[in-house]
Parts: sequence; structure tokens; C-alpha cells
Amino acid sequence: MSTASILATFISRKTGQVLLQANLRGPSGIDLSGASVLNRLNPFSISGLSKPKFAPKPSSINYNTDITQFTDSFDFSIALAEDEGFSIDSHDFVEFAFQKDDFTLHQIGVGFIEDIQRISNADGVTLQGNGRDFFGHLLNVPFKKQLKRESLRLNRFINRLLKDSYLEEYLSLRNPFISSVRDLGSFSPQMIFYSDLEQKKAQVLQKYADLAINLVYMNRLGQVEILGRPGVTGSTAFPFLDLPVGTLKKGNGSNILSWAVRKNYSNVFSEFTVFYSEGEAQLDLQAIVSPAFKNSDARVQDHIFQPGFTTYNSTDLVTIGGGIPFINRVRDLGKAQIRKSNRDLNSVIVVSDNTGETVGGVFVPFQIGQPWILQSNEREFTSPRLPSGTDTIQLVISAISYQATEEGTQCQLRMIERDALL
Repeated sequence: MSTASILATFISRKTGQVLLQANLRGPSGIDLSGASVLNRLNPFSISGLSKPKFAPKPSSINYNTDITQFTDSFDFSIALAEDEGFSIDSHDFVEFAFQKDDFTLHQIGVGFIEDIQRISNADGVTLQGNGRDFFGHLLNVPFKKQLKRESLRLNRFINRLLKDSYLEEYLSLRNPFISSVRDLGSFSPQMIFYSDLEQKKAQVLQKYADLAINLVYMNRLGQVEILGRPGVTGSTAFPFLDLPVGTLKKGNGSNILSWAVRKNYSNVFSEFTVFYSEGEAQLDLQAIVSPAFKNSDARVQDHIFQPGFTTYNSTDLVTIGGGIPFINRVRDLGKAQIRKSNRDLNSVIVVSDNTGETVGGVFVPFQIGQPWILQSNEREFTSPRLPSGTDTIQLVISAISYQATEEGTQCQLRMIERDALL
């Protein structure tokens, strides 16, 4: 396993003060189990307490991020000395980072604690907790007043939705010089926003992001990113350059522990129909006038028959769709559903004993959205152009799972085809 160790920085939501920093190792693998609470500006120096307490030593820290899911998740287990009085509470903030070779920290994520418990037994005291990123908080927060025909662009709506959120609180404390929203090609026409009194902010946001054919997620620094798809009607996204960061190899010169090539057709649509209304979906198949879009991927054609459908009304497709012609919205939404269903046609789970790779003499941390070349010693991958198999393919990282224990840190990457992102 990598000697890189995850550093967890606990921050009081009430005061904005750093409560403690917990790490398994310091520079060059130095054990920090006997150090005092660490200083924020120099994480590997003592904070200057006259009588140092023993710093908490984690037995495990796990952080999971996935661009295709709405929230990230994390958990931790930290051993405490019985006389330590660290006042960590539910809904306090936590930053996660690891130390690079140049002794700088690379943040991998941030969030808030949902559940925390202090366990005492004959062996000592253990602090265990779990939580989610700040989008997870929006799952429980309603709008202060009902949205009624609010005409806004999606990025403006997201800025309003974030008002008084944990995400804005955190950025004002830790990164006041970066914006809350990073726009990477949002849907540009105005949309008409509605909500009812029972809907939470996350529920409304997910609905409109899907209608806009945008991926909306929180990045590792605590910003909201809006990712658009080039070529979709109304998108402001530039074409993807997709220059590979580097190469992950299996066989001669292997730089990974293992990988698993996953093929699962259970969620793949052979065709997809966008019904115009609830009523139309009830009609006999011969009477339906909604277009059915075929999955043109060579790996699907003549291999499976698994149709899918969704139902929108004219308000969804026209009023909410930013005034774009009706048939264009139907086409864009139908094709997007097919592309997303193709995520499991050729996904690869890569297990690495490092948190990144050295490329051209420079250490490059793994990050969501990075394109990498996968090179095998056998023809185990497929692609739309090479459905019969190939030994080399380019995929993007859609999910990362960091697992840190006293033995070291391991990364698990999920990699999918760029075209299947959205």
C-alpha cells in the first residue's frame, strides 16, 4: 500500500475553528500518534500547547466520491486517550487531504458529519463517525418559500439554491476567494422553476439538472461544478479535449494492483421512448406517436432487447426546457438516457496502491474526470468502434474510493467511457 496517509481536519461549524487534525503518518511516514493537535497552516508542526495532549490516531479513514451520484460519503474511526476532550459534534465540517512528495497537501474532499459516536471499552476510547459532502445536506433542506414560475438560467438558480447552505458557510470559512459555482458548460436558456412545499432542494436540483442534460456535483474543494455536454441544444460546453493524463498498465511494467473489467447489460436500453404525457404512456403501442430512439452502439445492436421510457408533459419539455423546440428536447433527452445506460457496457474498476501516478517525473493525483489510457496484455476491453475487443482503451475516472488504514492507503477507481457520462 502507499505510504501516503489521509489527513482529516475537523472544523467547528459554530465557530469556524479547527478542532483537531488526525493523521496516521507525517512526512516520510513519521508516526504522529504522539504529537499534539496540529496547526492548520503547517499540518506537521505542533500547535504550541504547553502540555501537549496525545493527538487522535485514526485506525481507518474512507472517502468515496462519484460524479454520477448526487453526494460523496465518508467514515472514520479514531482512537482517543480517555482524558482527551475533543468536542467534535454532528454537523461539524471535515476536510480530507493527503500529503504529496513535495510536502504540500492535496485535498480530496470535504463534508459534514452526520452520525458520530464515542465508544468506550477496556481497550480505550474510539470515536467513530460518518457523513456526506455538502450536497447531502440539501437532501433534508426545503425551500423557504415555494417556487412559482421562477424564470432563471440553471447556473443562477443553483447560486440561489446555495444561499444559507453548508457549502457557502464552508467556503466563506476556508476558501473565501473561490466562487461557489464553477460552470463547465451549463444549459444556457432560461428555465421555469417550480416546487411544492414538500420538495427538498436536492430533489428539485436533480430534476432540473436532468432536464438540462447537465451533471451537477460538488468537487474536492467544496465548489459546485456544472458539467455540460457539447452539441446538446442550449449547452455552453466546449468540445472535450480528452488528452490522456497518463497510462495505467497491466502486465509488463504494471503500475496497478489489479483491475476488473465489468460488463453488465441489465441497465442498458436497446431503445428509449420519451412519452409526451402520463396518458400517452397508457395507450396501445400501435397508437404511440412519441419517437423511440435506438441505441446505436455496436455492442448492443442485435444483442439485447430492453426498451426503456420516461414520461414528460409539455410543461417539462417546453416551458421548463427553455423555449427550445419541442422535438429537439425530446431528441436530446432520449439520447441522453441511452448514453447514460451505456455506463456499464465497459466499465473498469482499477485498484492502485497509490493516490496517483508519476507522469514525466511529476506526481499526478487521481482526480474525478481525468482521462487515462488503460493498457493490458490481453484484448479484454471493448468499445463502440472495437466491439470484438482491444488491449488499449481511453476511459475517464468517474469515481474514487480512498481507503486509509495503519498499513497505508489504497485507491479504487471506477473508469467509464467519456460518452456515457451524460
